[in-house]
Amino acid sequence: MAARRGARKRVEDSDARWLVESGIPLVAERMRLPRDQADRQQGGWLKRCSSDPSGLRRIVEEAAAQDLVEEQFANVVKQRTKAMLFTDQVTMELLRRSQAVKRRAS
Repeated sequence: MAARRGARKRVEDSDARWLVESGIPLVAERMRLPRDQADRQQGGWLKRCSSDPSGLRRIVEEAAAQDLVEEQFANVVKQRTKAMLFTDQVTMELLRRSQAVKRRAS
């Protein structure tokens, strides 16, 4: 089990590394922004997708493959990161169902 956790950590690290080394320049190019603004933009997207670097990497790569630029690129990434944010949420039961209570004579 420990080996699997370590393997997952390495995958996340490589995705986070990709976001810094390749993702920021890609976002800067597609959105026609300076690198520091692209870094801030990508950081915001990462927060929106529950800090999942592999998910954000996939989204950025898919948006780039569609040859989208500027607002179109940003809108696709925003929509997909927002969708990621809500996919992990579970509907909560607001009212508890009544349950039979066993009573004993003391």
